[in-house]
Amino acid sequence: MKWVLAAVLGLPLLCCGGGGLMLLHAWSQLPYSEAMERVENHQGVTQLLGAPVSGSRFFSATFNLQNQDGIAEMKIDLSGSKQDGVLHVKAVRTSDLWGFSRLRVVAKDGRVVNVVGERL
Repeated sequence: MKWVLAAVLGLPLLCCGGGGLMLLHAWSQLPYSEAMERVENHQGVTQLLGAPVSGSRFFSATFNLQNQDGIAEMKIDLSGSKQDGVLHVKAVRTSDLWGFSRLRVVAKDGRVVNVVGERL
């Protein structure tokens, strides 16, 4: 009976715990911190959203990582003292270094600031 109880309680914990560790590892491989650092220090973004600008730690992402290379697309909710917005990120990793092809902030009122990438 003791083993059955341990299996019933321990197996889900082990699976969820292992999945959580895998998710944390994948999250640590994404360029979230680099993207947020650029956005938080960008004059156009702080004027639009209002300082201080902060990003949600929960975000949507699609990514493909293989060894030291990869691609990632993320949408990160931002908040500022004036209004909220969303950061759109497209990044490419080569030899373990991330580069951005898009860092675009879209404010709640529809205005856009391109930190890196496309011109509108």
